[in-house]
Order: sequence, then C-alpha cells, then structure tokens
Amino acid sequence: MRLLSLPAALALLLLAAAPAHAAWSPPIPLATPGNQSSVMGLAVDTDDRPAVLLSDYRPRRARLTLRRTDKLGRPGRPVTVARSINSIGGEGLFAGRGGDLVAGWLEIVNGSRRPVVATGPRLADRQVLAPGPRSTQFMDMVGNRRGDAVVAFWRYAPANQYSIFTAYRRAGGRFGAAQQLATGLVGDPAVAIDERGAAVVSWTDNAGVSVAERPTAAATFSAPIAIASPARPNGGAGVAIENGRVIVSWALVPRSGPNAVLVAERPAAAQPFAAPVPVSVPGITGPRQAPVVVLSAGRALVAWTQRTAGVDRATLAIRPKGGTWQAPIVRGAGATVRRVGLLGPAGARPPLLSMVTDRRGLQTATIRDDGTLAPSRRLDLGPGGGWFPVLAQGETHSWLATNRNLGSSRKPRFQAVLFRSTP
Repeated sequence: MRLLSLPAALALLLLAAAPAHAAWSPPIPLATPGNQSSVMGLAVDTDDRPAVLLSDYRPRRARLTLRRTDKLGRPGRPVTVARSINSIGGEGLFAGRGGDLVAGWLEIVNGSRRPVVATGPRLADRQVLAPGPRSTQFMDMVGNRRGDAVVAFWRYAPANQYSIFTAYRRAGGRFGAAQQLATGLVGDPAVAIDERGAAVVSWTDNAGVSVAERPTAAATFSAPIAIASPARPNGGAGVAIENGRVIVSWALVPRSGPNAVLVAERPAAAQPFAAPVPVSVPGITGPRQAPVVVLSAGRALVAWTQRTAGVDRATLAIRPKGGTWQAPIVRGAGATVRRVGLLGPAGARPPLLSMVTDRRGLQTATIRDDGTLAPSRRLDLGPGGGWFPVLAQGETHSWLATNRNLGSSRKPRFQAVLFRSTP
C-alpha cells in the first residue's frame, strides 16, 4: 500500500474542507446562437448526468427537444419530444433512477391549451391530462430523485371561476387521472414532493391558503386544509414537505397594515397547522414574487424579493433544525433583483440561492451550514440573458441551464447554455 506524503495528505484534507460551491464552469453551448431556443427544464440523474429540455419557436413551427449530456456536460444528439404549430410552454423536467425522465408542458391540443406530461428515458410516453374544452393557464410540476412526480394545474371553470387539478405518478409508471382539488376564485397552485413520494399542493384564495396532501401510500389527495390569513394573500404560496412536516409561505400586501411574508407549519403528519407567523422584518415593500420554499434535513429555507431602501433585493429566511426563524438575510447583488430561486441540497452539495438581476444578469450564492450566505457568483450572460434559469442538483456537481445573449439589447442572439459547478 502506497502512503501519501504529508504535503499530499494535507492538500487532500484542504480540498475536502474547501467550499462545496466555489464557482461555475465556462458556458457549455446547447444550441447554436440565434436559433431561438429556450431552456425549459433541467434534470440530473443519479449518475450525475444532466438532461435539458429545450423549446424553439418560429411562426407555425414549435418544437420541444431533449438533450442528454455526459458527466462533464457535453451534450449528445437532440431528440424531438413534441411538435406544434403553436408555441409550447415548458414547465419542468425531472430525473429518476435508471435514466427515467418526467417532463410537463402546456400545449394547444384540439383548440385549447392543455397540460401535457411525458415519461420514459426519451419522454416518448405522452399523456394529455385535461381532455376537456376549457383552457389551462398555469401548471407546476416537481419530481424526486426516485422518479415519483406530481403536477398541478389551474384552468377555467364555469361561472367565471377557476379550478385546480392534480395528477400523480409513481416512479417508473404513468400519471394517473387528474383529481380536482378546488373550484372558485383560486390562485395558481404550487407543488412539492419528498424523497418518500409524499406530495402536497398549495394555493391561495381571498381568505387564505389551502393545502392538500397525498401521503406516500395513498391513492388520492386528501381534502384540502384551509389556513386562515390575517389579510388577503398577495399572489401564490410556496410549499415544501419532508417526512410528514409541511411548511407553506405566502405574502401579504394589505390595504392597511404592514406588508409581510408569512409561514405556517405542520410539524408532523396528523397534526394541525400552527398559526401563521411572519418571517420578514416590519416595514418591507413588496414582496415582488411568491415565496419559494425548501425543506431538507429538518432545516427550512424561504426566499423572496422585497424593496429595501428603494431597491428590490433578494431575501432569505432560515429556520435551523429544532430552532426558530432567524432574522432574514438581505442580499443586494449590486443591482435590482427581479426573481429569486432556491435549489435544495443533495448528497454533499449545499443549497443555493439564485438571483436574477436587471443589469448584471444572474448570480448565485451558496447557503452555508451555519446559516450565512457565501459571496455571490456572477454568470456573464449578456444583456437580457438568464431571466429564467433552471437549476438541478447532482451528487457531485450542481448544474444551471439558461440563455445567454451573444448580441446586444437591440439585436439579441440568444443561445441556450449549461453551467457546471466547480470544483
């Protein structure tokens, strides 16, 4: 057995102790510049190989394509998943075991916009989940690393109302029939699923927030649980689930009284939700988007955008395992922050906060174990690039796919690209 020298052993020790998210690789092109391709989804399988769902549209010719890559992000040949004479709106791509994939999008089918899902290694098994005449305007989808997935969608209903439906897929199978959860003046749904396959759907209405759950072994979603809000919610709600614990978050912008971001928590299965509590500080303006929520290893993360000192900034609230909500962290990113996102941890990879800005494109920051944010990392995407980044977590790398502009703001030439975390 060969022994390492002391300097070599120290080098390995320092490498192991280095930050798990130091920087991003140079961009890996997924399409030729100016071909009007947009990133619609990104997934990483258990072998740490990404797959990217791309959409391109020209008049009366839209197409969804799938590109798998190797562990270094080098893309293979594209596979056509869907074609249409109308634009196609992608909603997500998720990877399970053994190369299994799940994707969802909105597409005009028989004259109205419908939610469509596809499964399998090449996304060849396609299902239209709402075959009725009414149009679907919003869809949310999520999957776990085993391959279970849940989708929820918002569509028009009679009498100037709206309905929320959901459908569930066990790993390796097809989606079941869509189940109606609510009808009325309801907002866009948000979905979450844990690694055991338990799923939740949340949405807002004039009175507060509702949450419907499908436990791991259940055949359908339970009746929704209503959570009263002290004022009418502003926008949608974010939700997360882990081992029976559920956290839901929403924003208030009331006509009178302070703006706030609220969180309601159910600590375990079969227990009631506690009364909502604010996680934002008094005096905020906004929020500018619905909160996004991550729950992992007992730690809860909630992120949103808010206006502070006349500038929209990224804001992150953390509740450590067994602890209470800490004072929120505000990150300015050197420019107005338009959107934020959260990427949960996986394996040795830490969670990430993403920030879309108006002048400097896209930045990310690692969320450390001690509840602090590492310095922001900027991705140079050109003017107008990176507005809708998609992030996914692998066992050894984090991945990010988005569009960069190789031209100018007046004459853009967008290109779909992929980034890999380094080291």
